[in-house]
Amino acid sequence: MATQPDASLAKTQWLALCEAVLSLGVALEFIAPLKNQPDMVFTANGGLVRGDKVVLPNFRHQQRQGERPALEAWFQVHGYQTISLPETYPFEGEGDALFAGPKLFAGYQFRTHLGAHRRLGEIFDCEVVSLNLINPNFYHLDTCFFPINPNLAIYCPEAFDNYAIKLIKTHFKAAIALSKDDAAAFCCNGLALGNNLILPKGSEGLKKQLESLGFAVAYLNFSEFMKAGGAAKCLTLWLE
Repeated sequence: MATQPDASLAKTQWLALCEAVLSLGVALEFIAPLKNQPDMVFTANGGLVRGDKVVLPNFRHQQRQGERPALEAWFQVHGYQTISLPETYPFEGEGDALFAGPKLFAGYQFRTHLGAHRRLGEIFDCEVVSLNLINPNFYHLDTCFFPINPNLAIYCPEAFDNYAIKLIKTHFKAAIALSKDDAAAFCCNGLALGNNLILPKGSEGLKKQLESLGFAVAYLNFSEFMKAGGAAKCLTLWLE
């Protein structure tokens, strides 16, 4: 099948991401993969961390639910307070919840229930900005929204309803709307490490725009992971 990932190439791309992150002075932790859990490589969905607290995921689809016990055990061994949401509230970690400074931007509709947002606000004592996702091609928030810092975000207009777009523009001094081609190339699924950005390969226009704002942009190839719907951000989970 044309959509079947090349395992060898996927490993090369994953190692290139690790090397890029380490070169910027950021420490990495790893969790052992489980047999028959191939989506576990998308660790962004493994929880939401703030301080020493982590809210564990309630995966919507059965194929990923087997990951949770291993994730819970990893966090507990590493000294985190693990918190569970009610089972009636699907929640998929940083895939649908991204901090920008003190504010938490949270997506809902396809993988995360809106009811989870109130609980997240209570647990982390933070403001939660709820963003309605309307396009199934962008089923997680991190596929269509990238808060680079508290003042700047990149977003895909086709992914949100009009009110969500208004919220994004209200909460950020600058919000860059992606072209359809850059959105399809998962350019929202990036990492911001200070002024260094790691993004899937996209347009030179976007790269120049971000560089003009003072960012150093590294484009990496995530072709094999994009076949499964993820790129740089999906492959990482922020720890404190």
